[in-house]
Amino acid sequence: MKKHLLAFLAIFLLNNIAFAGSLKIDRVWVDGDYGYALVTYINDTTSTFERAVTIKCIALDPKGNKININTRSFFAHEYGPIKPGFEGTLKVPVELHGASMKSMSCGCNER
Repeated sequence: MKKHLLAFLAIFLLNNIAFAGSLKIDRVWVDGDYGYALVTYINDTTSTFERAVTIKCIALDPKGNKININTRSFFAHEYGPIKPGFEGTLKVPVELHGASMKSMSCGCNER
């Protein structure tokens, strides 16, 4: 029973681990009540992502506190499967609600 549980856990983890590609924030700026990040994603893994690669950006105030979050995605139904070597750039807007943004933090999740 214990071996079966460990095998199931190993298969579950292998199927649910995101193999992160490279993410580079090219530029961050504020325009009106929005902060923006221009973000480049490179699939430098050996995996092909069949659904989407989602970029999540968090706007931070001068003290490093979260102001707000937003996401943008590269969808396979628009770009085809996200294969090794894929490179794309997205502009991610984040509403600031009148707060002062000092920086932006971004990450990615592949599916």
